[in-house]
Amino acid sequence: MTLTKMQYAGRTLLFCADLIPSTSHVPIPYVMGYDIRPLVAMSEKEQYLEQAVDGDWILVFDHDPYVEAALLERTEKGIRIKQSGRLAELL
Repeated sequence: MTLTKMQYAGRTLLFCADLIPSTSHVPIPYVMGYDIRPLVAMSEKEQYLEQAVDGDWILVFDHDPYVEAALLERTEKGIRIKQSGRLAELL
């Protein structure tokens, strides 16, 4: 799987592909049902989410029918969505 990280307008954007296909999949244990290596996916996802929250990256989702992009924050329940909407609104 390829996750594309790019710089645009002074921000870092991460196209999450199938690793984090929607905002509903941000919690670490929520992986795609057809993933044949879910523990590997969860480990990789945790690494990306940590980098994203530390670097204030914008996550871009391919499969979310309602949300195009989001920013993250750390909460007592782990990393969660801080703000979401259209990519243009978050830039």
